[in-house]
Amino acid sequence: MLPSSRRTIVLASTRGYTAGKALEICAGLNLIAVGIERDRFPADQLAAFEQTGKVIFSREIESNYPPEMQQALMSSLLPYAYQDGYDYSNDILYTNRLRLQMKAEVADDVGFAGRLAMYKPWGESTGVQVFNGQPNSINIDGTTATVPNSDILRVESALSGLTPPRAQAEGEGENGGGHEALLS
Repeated sequence: MLPSSRRTIVLASTRGYTAGKALEICAGLNLIAVGIERDRFPADQLAAFEQTGKVIFSREIESNYPPEMQQALMSSLLPYAYQDGYDYSNDILYTNRLRLQMKAEVADDVGFAGRLAMYKPWGESTGVQVFNGQPNSINIDGTTATVPNSDILRVESALSGLTPPRAQAEGEGENGGGHEALLS
């Protein structure tokens, strides 16, 4: 029997690990370990715990409660165990967006700039169009890269044209002697 002047802690330990840690941490306290069966505890840990505390195994204790008492216990626990059904609806639209920016000098005075884009709802692989009731969600050629619709990589913008030449040698004029046209 443990002295009652010390604080008592009851803990669950199926394989003895928690009981062993409790012996290290809670020295000087009354410890009661509750386990399922004696075979699951290592023998040395069980012996050490029995010297300083008490071990109770549920398979070694007989409890014959009459059916009326079992039903009363279960009905008293029911209000705490009952949960309403869950609502799994989620109004948030998660999306993935990828944009690849490109820029290249194709020839001496010709440049190209463009952007490829992919914008899709998370988990979407069926090609079903998203419509949020606004004109910006109508999928037409000009908006295909800005409306969540699929995992296809689309051209969002493409520009090409003549670029001003780089300054050549000094003394060839303000703009290096080249033309000043920029087409896009």
